[in-house]
Amino acid sequence: MSIFNRKEKNESTETLGMRIAHFRKAKGYTQEEFSQLLGVTAQAVSKWENDLSCPDIMLLPKIAQLFEISTDELLGGASHKPTEEKQKVTLRRIFHRYSVSPHRLYQNGKTIYPAPI
Repeated sequence: MSIFNRKEKNESTETLGMRIAHFRKAKGYTQEEFSQLLGVTAQAVSKWENDLSCPDIMLLPKIAQLFEISTDELLGGASHKPTEEKQKVTLRRIFHRYSVSPHRLYQNGKTIYPAPI
C-alpha cells in the first residue's frame, strides 16, 4: 500500500490521484496531452493518477486552472463557486455599504436586485 493511500477516518475516500484522473477525463485530455500542458512526462501523470507519487506543489495552481476548479477543490475540499443566493446577499451588502440604490440590477435577463430579504 502506498503512503498516499493512507486515510484518516474523517478523510474523503477519494484520493488526489483519483480526482486528477476524473477531472482530466472530464476535460477530454489524454495523459500525454495533459502532461505536455504541464511540462511533465506522461509517466508522471500516470504515477499521480495511480497514487504512486504526487504532483509538485508548484504545479497545483496550473492543474486547477486547466480543470477550471479551485486548488481547494482539487485537493478534496469543497467547491467555492458561489450559489445564486449567496451572490444576491453579497450584492445587497455591497449596495448597502456604499449607499448605492439601484432600481434594478439584471443578470442573465433576470432581476437579481432588489431581492427578497
